Amino acid sequence: MRLDRRWVFLLLLLLPIVGCRGCNDAKDADAEADAKKKKKQRLAADELRALPFSTELVGNAIKPGHWYQTRHKLKANFSDESLTASLTIVDKSNAPVAAADSFETVNYQRNIALATGQEKAIELTVLHPMIRAANPDDSNSGSSVTSIFAKYSLRGLGTSVLEEAFPNKIMEGYQTNIVVLARNLSRYTFWRGLDCIVWPRSDDLQQNRIVPHRIVDIDETELSSNFPNQLATMTSISHVVINDISLNGMSQEQLLALKDWLHFGGTIIINGPDSVSSVETSFLKELAPLQDTRDGQWTEAEDTKLNDGWTIRISEGDRIPFASDRKLPMLQGTLNADSQWIPTLEGMVAERLVGQGRIVMTTFPMSDAAFVRWPSYSSLIHNAILRKPHLEPTLGLDAASLFAGTWKGTERNPVHNTRLRMWARDFDMSMALPEGNTDNGNGEIRIASHPANKSTSLAAWNPASVILNYAVLTLRQSSGINVPRVSTIMKLLLGYLIVLVPVNWAIFRMFNRVELAWLLAPVIAMTGAVVVASSVHLDVGFSRSQTSVGFLELHNGYPRGLLSNYHALYSSLSTNYSAVYKKGDGLVLPLAKTGDRQSKKEAQAIEYWNADESGTGLQRFPVLSNTTGLIQSEEVIELGGSIRWTIDERGLAFTAQSSAGIQFRDVGLIGISEDGKLMVGWLGSPQPGSTTQGKLKELTQNNRWLDEWDENPILKRPVGLRLSDGLRWSEQDLDEIYLGALLHTVATRYPLQRGEWIAVGWFGETLSTLEITPTTAQNRNVALALMHVKASSLLDEVRPDVRIFPKKPEEEPESPLD
Repeated sequence: MRLDRRWVFLLLLLLPIVGCRGCNDAKDADAEADAKKKKKQRLAADELRALPFSTELVGNAIKPGHWYQTRHKLKANFSDESLTASLTIVDKSNAPVAAADSFETVNYQRNIALATGQEKAIELTVLHPMIRAANPDDSNSGSSVTSIFAKYSLRGLGTSVLEEAFPNKIMEGYQTNIVVLARNLSRYTFWRGLDCIVWPRSDDLQQNRIVPHRIVDIDETELSSNFPNQLATMTSISHVVINDISLNGMSQEQLLALKDWLHFGGTIIINGPDSVSSVETSFLKELAPLQDTRDGQWTEAEDTKLNDGWTIRISEGDRIPFASDRKLPMLQGTLNADSQWIPTLEGMVAERLVGQGRIVMTTFPMSDAAFVRWPSYSSLIHNAILRKPHLEPTLGLDAASLFAGTWKGTERNPVHNTRLRMWARDFDMSMALPEGNTDNGNGEIRIASHPANKSTSLAAWNPASVILNYAVLTLRQSSGINVPRVSTIMKLLLGYLIVLVPVNWAIFRMFNRVELAWLLAPVIAMTGAVVVASSVHLDVGFSRSQTSVGFLELHNGYPRGLLSNYHALYSSLSTNYSAVYKKGDGLVLPLAKTGDRQSKKEAQAIEYWNADESGTGLQRFPVLSNTTGLIQSEEVIELGGSIRWTIDERGLAFTAQSSAGIQFRDVGLIGISEDGKLMVGWLGSPQPGSTTQGKLKELTQNNRWLDEWDENPILKRPVGLRLSDGLRWSEQDLDEIYLGALLHTVATRYPLQRGEWIAVGWFGETLSTLEITPTTAQNRNVALALMHVKASSLLDEVRPDVRIFPKKPEEEPESPLD
């Protein structure tokens, strides 16, 4: 039977539509083969991700010197598994990298159990080393120079089951993450296309582009798993944008971390009408700039306000005005007493300072198409929402967008991109005022300008920190076993002889039984030995001591503070110390090696255990004979209350109400008034639960206001200690912990801004929950307290960019960090 030609023609016509089944079969076969190969593996693993992360982004973008929480999904295919998971930061040759030069290398690990066939997310915390900052002129900027090496081995045996390295994309020091939270992410992707996220240039060289921020989109279903849950791992985040999402999807730990992060300098952006439910059902209700919000509508008056003040020219061309093609929803409400409208945007953008942080709230929906297609919208976001200096795009062959005026040349300064500060880390030489800069003279000398060359990214674990270096210097001078002074020995011996002979003889002489006095002599001798041991605070073996210097950072009226402690562990015999947080709520790391430790070749890295039954931290920290081991710990602590400050600059007075559970001592108040005068006050040592009022005075004589601190021996500054000399002590031997040098440095060289107030004091209580064992009777502890009384005034000038950089015909490339 012959086949009709019409049928042949019809079959040939349908072939391109149906497709070649052979190709589809090949794809299906490849997918099936991959599935079988994955199933044959003992462990099936996805990509390891560092928080915060978005499922649509590839790889991990990491800031050097910052802590990260990691998540790695695993599944056991054959049987239940009992494993040890470990993470190590390695270089291109797979060699472990220490946190900084001369520091110990650390291996981060935890024990895990996997049930057959069930997928489990393994979480660990890891510190990325403080490698050199990426050079914007380097063609390899942003490329992978480190990896996170993950290893899973059989618990107790050490046999490796799975090993894999995950390359990192290194972020530069000035770059930060903006986390966008939404239920429907597709409505809020406009952030990635803004010029203020990736600044345009006339060339296509990625290393020459300025990329202040990396956008991380997290939807509601991934909120609990893709967002960090502690302050220490949120330091790479500068802004959190809240859209149509409920924060109830966060855990209590995440919400508390978000609140801590806000007080320490984070910025929360609340997206107008879309986020009302998020505000009303979370801690943001009391902190939001607008209270008692209600629905309203956009009017022509708002169109006029944007066109008159914020519509700018495209290059030397025309302005494209803002036009709302429909009635936009618009919030109305009452401005909070501590809030203000952005200048020239009254009724549209409100802001409020909370601690060192900032909450900004729009009354209009930021994602509406009328705004997104408006060419001047990026300028509005950059200058009003993100509060940065305005840009002046240049034209010609080297066309680029740069800050205008006095801010030109500081485009890669991290202080423009984040308000987050952790002064135990950030107070280094690039942030400190010059020495001797305490006499206000014309009232302007103490006001610090933003440093043009910050040595590290802000809030990074910084080995160049002045706080850390002063603490280490103090510890190395004052740690060790305290041998009793000769005068102490003579006094104890004299007292022993007096009790043994005349007192003992006189007592029994009263009863006419002098011969019995010699029977009491052995009892007196044994009692004397106990008194001697107690007087010099030595343990039984005369072998160990622990000395700690702390730094506590607080904010006005906030009952939680960041405590950084620096510990010196001395041992006359080799000792394996343990330094752990039982509840896993802190961080602890070895500090720089001493000469004795450097002379020994450690076979293994220091092990940092996460979420272990014995606690989180260093379960084995060896200290060799007659050496001192140094470790650093950091934790957020509850104070059981707060110190609430009120400053009255006009009345030259202040009030401090203390409800904290500890007593702060020798507290001095320092600030720059709004008119640029250096003002000081003295609080003293207020009792918990007390209210203290005091007077403010203008500083008129250099350093005379420090005399009250110098009256206290523990605060007296040792002669010869100067920060500019490289932190060297004078040649005197110190057997006490002196805070004077550190206190004077913070008080005189803290970079105060106009309108900013701080208070500095000290305390002797042990607030840390870190457990160091074995314990010793010789345990000395003292800490400095830095209280942020009032944040600095915000940038007075809020204005649009000079012009808009002309768009290129072709599509702009993606950010190198995406």
